[in-house]
Amino acid sequence: MGDALTGLVLTLFGLVTVGLAQALPGNPRIELRPGLYPLFLGALLVFFGLILLWQGRSALRKGAATVQFPQEVLRPSMLFLAMIAYRAALPYLGFVISTLVFLFTIVLFFDGTRLQAALCTTTVLSFLYVIFKIAFKVPLPRGFFG
Repeated sequence: MGDALTGLVLTLFGLVTVGLAQALPGNPRIELRPGLYPLFLGALLVFFGLILLWQGRSALRKGAATVQFPQEVLRPSMLFLAMIAYRAALPYLGFVISTLVFLFTIVLFFDGTRLQAALCTTTVLSFLYVIFKIAFKVPLPRGFFG
């Protein structure tokens, strides 16, 4: 049941990401448009979400899936709520602070250590910043501290 629910959340979030990525304006100075990276990530979310949905469906058919309420339902629900909170915080806290808090919290929530969370957050945040701000020259939300 947890796989199916997580798969559903990821698939829906991926579809929204793909839709929003297609709406990003292009930059005539570069061949790659800024929406390419989120489009790719959205497509990956849809792909892996559908795999999880399929696995969860198969487990339900075999009767192997049982719901262990807080863990099986809590994690996908918290992930979805964290994504909504992240999106809501972007205009106020800016890209760097919002992404830092979001990634660090998600890694810890999914049983990562503080060191893993710090390394993952630093790596992903740096990569995203360089890609969007420097390579694509996309203005990132600056928030109150910008």
